[in-house]
Amino acid sequence: MNNLWTQGYFTDLEYVDGYIAEMSPMLLNLNLALAGIHCGNAHAVAPLRDLCYLELGFGRGSSLNIHAASNNGSFYGNDFNPDHTLGAKVFAKASGADLYLSDLSFVDFIHELEIRGASFNIIVLHGVWSWVSIANQRIILDIIHRFLRVGGIVYVSYNTFPGWAGKHQLRELLFYYYQSISGSAERKIVTAVLFLEELLRKNPSYCTQESLVFLEELKTKDIAYIAHEYLNRDWNCCYFHQMARDMAEIKCDFACSGRILDHLDVDMMPLNLDSAWHIEDAIFREQLRDYCVNRQFRLDLFVRGKRKMSLQEGIYKLSNSSFVLTKTPKSFKHTPSKTMNIFDVFIKNILEFLRADLFRPKNGHEIMENCQVSFRDFITCLVVIIHQNLAMPCYPSTESQKRRTQAFNAFLFDQQTRARSSIYASSPLTGGGVVVSEAEQVFIIAMLQGRESFSEILHFATPIFALQERFVVYDDKRATNEEENLLYLKRSLREFLDEKQHLFRALEIF
Repeated sequence: MNNLWTQGYFTDLEYVDGYIAEMSPMLLNLNLALAGIHCGNAHAVAPLRDLCYLELGFGRGSSLNIHAASNNGSFYGNDFNPDHTLGAKVFAKASGADLYLSDLSFVDFIHELEIRGASFNIIVLHGVWSWVSIANQRIILDIIHRFLRVGGIVYVSYNTFPGWAGKHQLRELLFYYYQSISGSAERKIVTAVLFLEELLRKNPSYCTQESLVFLEELKTKDIAYIAHEYLNRDWNCCYFHQMARDMAEIKCDFACSGRILDHLDVDMMPLNLDSAWHIEDAIFREQLRDYCVNRQFRLDLFVRGKRKMSLQEGIYKLSNSSFVLTKTPKSFKHTPSKTMNIFDVFIKNILEFLRADLFRPKNGHEIMENCQVSFRDFITCLVVIIHQNLAMPCYPSTESQKRRTQAFNAFLFDQQTRARSSIYASSPLTGGGVVVSEAEQVFIIAMLQGRESFSEILHFATPIFALQERFVVYDDKRATNEEENLLYLKRSLREFLDEKQHLFRALEIF
């Protein structure tokens, strides 16, 4: 598509659906608390008061709609693709959230925000910065500068060096080959990847091991993902220190990585860099981390006005904060790092405790006392658990949160009975998204309609998947035939009735 409004951004295929937990208000709050920075309630990780939240480039809108439904506050979103905006509005109407959506260009959106007198304490953008022009990057910075409140938070993710240094050139070749051929977008993408494979198999002088790794990654990706990740006209990588400099110019200081596992320095532990660790400059140390792990994608939090907590304040806040499982304990994956696997026993004990009492949320004090772990070990285990999406911070929900999320979820689940839809439901307890599989959504609809027994629910669900020729996913494996499909459906239903329904009820999903 060559419409002028696209400004070089790929719009021939819709963006892939997804949910970004790191942009949820509660997890932003927790990340800052772990970094020793004040955010909102000093007594616990809790929802921000007077929340006004903006997402720039919201894609298909799953994250934004989930956050708007499950949090109290005003929400804004801008994505200049009208297909994305129209789809997101359907879910916003279903939930009844206070959510304003637009398909304006960034520069026109500034004018709209001025008219509305808007200001925000959270501004987020995921998968946007690296894929827009330098001119649009300057406009994004202007939006943050003009509309972020003092004390406000910015979340930004972007492609970064040094991790992309060896693959940057291959992306350029892929893009220009795609531009030079004709056909449908899908066919052109398949052909472009095949061209790259043929070239590298000829072992040209350029070919490196990193080139081959990039090729194998491409071959595993969805076509829509490749399109939006690699085939935009503008594709800008930068170093972390350059991003930090740009944000500092608009009065936003680097707070911490938005990747919660980075609080542990797991990747840095084996390195012996005595000549560097004495340097106190936080920007240098963060840039050094990128070199040590060859990072290619960053999630960063910046704040306008940074107030540090004392160690005692941090311990108090985190100990009083509550946490709830978002998956069952069997989903835990053993930590591969030798420096971390000693915590596996602690983690399993914490997960089992969080499962007790039908998944009732527990605060840090309860967890430490029951599992007999120190505060330091509790934080280490908590970070790993949240990194694996097994748990989230939570706070008692209000009736308005419950009403919006249950309306959102009911609409989502009803859609799932007719065609494959999103697998991300909304929880008012965590203020974020929770994975509820296609089959589990259908089971919930059956229960909401009064079906309670195994046979009744199975009788309701089986024809939905059979007639639509949809295959059930169980334990990360998709069925491949009708017999296996029925087997996976029965296993999913048994697990749902035995355990999952109690987890979803605890999360107030239905």
